[in-house]
Amino acid sequence: MHNAVLDSHERFKDLDTMSKDVMKELQSLNKEKEALEIQQAEAIKKQAAFEVDIKDLEERMSGNMQAKDDSVKQLHMLQKEIQESTEELNRIKPLYDNQLKKEENITKGIMEREKQLSILYQKQGRATQFSSKAARDKWLQKEIDDLQQVLHSNSMQEQKLQEEIVGLNEELEGLDGSIERRKTEIKELESSISQSRFNYQKTERDKLQDERKSLWEKESKLSTEIDKLKAEVEKAEKSLDHATPGDVRRGLNSIRRICREYSIGGVFGPIIELLNCDEKFFTAVEVTAGNSLFHVVVEKDEISTQIIQHLNSLKGGRVTFIPLNRVKSPHVTYPQSSDVIPLLKKLNFSPKFTPAFAQVFGRTVICRDIDVATRVARTDGLDCITLEGDQVSKKGDLLRLVREVDVECGSNIAKCKGSQLEQRITAFVTEQQQLDAKRVLDKSVLEQHKQDIANANKQKQYISKALENKKKSLADVQMQIDQLRASMAMKRAEMGTELIDHLTPEEKDLLSRLNPEITDLKQE
Repeated sequence: MHNAVLDSHERFKDLDTMSKDVMKELQSLNKEKEALEIQQAEAIKKQAAFEVDIKDLEERMSGNMQAKDDSVKQLHMLQKEIQESTEELNRIKPLYDNQLKKEENITKGIMEREKQLSILYQKQGRATQFSSKAARDKWLQKEIDDLQQVLHSNSMQEQKLQEEIVGLNEELEGLDGSIERRKTEIKELESSISQSRFNYQKTERDKLQDERKSLWEKESKLSTEIDKLKAEVEKAEKSLDHATPGDVRRGLNSIRRICREYSIGGVFGPIIELLNCDEKFFTAVEVTAGNSLFHVVVEKDEISTQIIQHLNSLKGGRVTFIPLNRVKSPHVTYPQSSDVIPLLKKLNFSPKFTPAFAQVFGRTVICRDIDVATRVARTDGLDCITLEGDQVSKKGDLLRLVREVDVECGSNIAKCKGSQLEQRITAFVTEQQQLDAKRVLDKSVLEQHKQDIANANKQKQYISKALENKKKSLADVQMQIDQLRASMAMKRAEMGTELIDHLTPEEKDLLSRLNPEITDLKQE
């Protein structure tokens, strides 16, 4: 009976243990269930949002497609109208140019005849205008001189217009060459864009990303493990912080009280209170100095001796002093490299504390990474540290922070992501991004080339119009030059002739023909 009771008791204990294990497992499963339910709710929420976005995009795409079709129809109509107008313009332009040239010739003929007519009338009235042949010749010479000045001015203007016309023609040729080069580049860019592997890369990327989804669950477990390890690291850091500065803090408080009560001067405070630097150097400073951050800087060693006596009598904790009259700045030769920076140069402190800071930080340099630190420590005999706090002593010893736990977890994730599948995805994404960037750039360059062509054509229109005006001005100036030369020739021919009140038979014949010719030309 007694054995049966013992057996029952043992079975009860086993069942109780099993029950507790089952309850623990049930609690774990409940937590996983809750996490999955949260994930499911988030997934459903995201799915609903995606469905709304997709519907929105489909409606916008439909509207954009309709607008695109309408725009394409309008573009085709405008292109057709432009083509018809261009053909009509090309047909009419030769006729217009011929009529314009004919009109210019008629106007020139009328002006030449009217000028001749005016000269003949003036000559006919010379006898009544002048009292002698000499007076007439003097007047004629003055007229010739004045016309010569006008002729010189017009000749200069003619030369200038000819040079401007040459310059405008060269500018037009340059624009034509630029347009042809842009058209060639546009063809090459359009060919490059149409042959792009962008769509193929996008399909492959999507396929590989679907395969990667199967790894998400594993990544989630790793994230949980990381959080757990981070908590352990924080706990370890708190323990370390609590273990180190206890008696030091008590000693610092005692010093402040002693200095206040006994009016002791020349105490500047601990290194940590005299120091300022950029936040990114905090870890390097803490690891390098260690407990030296709490060493108290004093002016003289007599002051530290006096304070130590009071500390001992009060049992007020433990403090290390740095008397400025006893410490000397060590002479250190730092390596000249962009990968190495003396830690002392990155600290801000009063110059009078230089010996104390040099004693603590003078032989330490900040290195870009642990490899550089190892090399500098071995070759230059200096203590080296990275911004992350990895330390290599001049003896070659390597010290790492507690953060290595976290680093190891990150390494596990990196290994997971460094699988062959992830590498392929990364390669495809990288290539796709490069192709996408090139595509965007090519399209931008293509649009710029089209805009350049449009600007060049517009500039050609302005230049062509200016060239047409210059040619018209040149024709007018040349006609004026011809008239001036003819008038000067007639005046020179009249000089020295007898002063009579009638014209020669040839001049009378010319006078009789000029008026009918002018009338006929004006009718045309």
